[in-house]
Amino acid sequence: MKILLWAIVVVVLIVGGFYFLNDYIYTEKQGDQRPAASEKDATYVIEGRVITLANGISELEAAPGSASKIVTRYFGNEVRKDLNGDGREDVAFLLTQETGGSGTFFYVVAALNTETGYVGSQAFLLGDRIAPQTIESGPGNTIVVNYADRQPGEPMTARPSVGKSARLILDAEAMQLKDINDQTIGGQTDEHGCLIAAGYSWCEARQACERSWEQYCTATQPKTVTFQCADDRTIQASFYIGDDKYVDLVLSDGRKLSVPRALSASGARYAKADESFVFWNKGDTAFITEAGGGETYKNCILK
Repeated sequence: MKILLWAIVVVVLIVGGFYFLNDYIYTEKQGDQRPAASEKDATYVIEGRVITLANGISELEAAPGSASKIVTRYFGNEVRKDLNGDGREDVAFLLTQETGGSGTFFYVVAALNTETGYVGSQAFLLGDRIAPQTIESGPGNTIVVNYADRQPGEPMTARPSVGKSARLILDAEAMQLKDINDQTIGGQTDEHGCLIAAGYSWCEARQACERSWEQYCTATQPKTVTFQCADDRTIQASFYIGDDKYVDLVLSDGRKLSVPRALSASGARYAKADESFVFWNKGDTAFITEAGGGETYKNCILK
């Protein structure tokens, strides 16, 4: 009988030890995710390292006993919206991190507004020494992060001049921000089979699932032309003659944008509401200006 009792005790200790160790490893990996009163005091995970902000800043030793510090700061550009469908207003914003070298790395993070406070996400890397512009509310639970980066192969001393946009959605279970252009993303579809999480909605005029920021929903057939620009860059523009409310653009850097018509004294001008992106077309010429990047597509001539 005593042997049986001892055996039970040993089994309980082994099982309890396993769960304790597993919880310890998880906590070390994920950090103490206790809700905070503010997103500027919440805990985030950056490149596997747990970062807890205090009034928007964190300083950690780069290594035990090292004079170098890993400094993480609240940068801003925040957007507030419901990111997980619970009806509460959450927040997404940029953090910067300096690890002791010459780099300044920019990350996007989200903080969920729970009943007991803010819970931070894992960070999504944008790049080193980029030029951040805006974070906008996208369709559904998505956000759109706009920034400028360098051309491939350009030195870090070069000024960021290539406009980019990251369209992100929060996986609330894993607390990870994911790029909706990643074809592996899953999620709910609407009654037409359009993938909501990826920003698709049904265009009745075309009878197709489309992203409104990439393509204008109209039955009018487009006239598509290509402009050859400086630095071997191109703009493919689709104009809707007779329904000229938008122009659809495909840029050589991979971006697709549907941009609304705007007032212009001369030529055709299409611009976002905040003027962060403007496409100009006059005759056989065109160019694009972007906030933070100046004239990003210049000297463009119709091919």
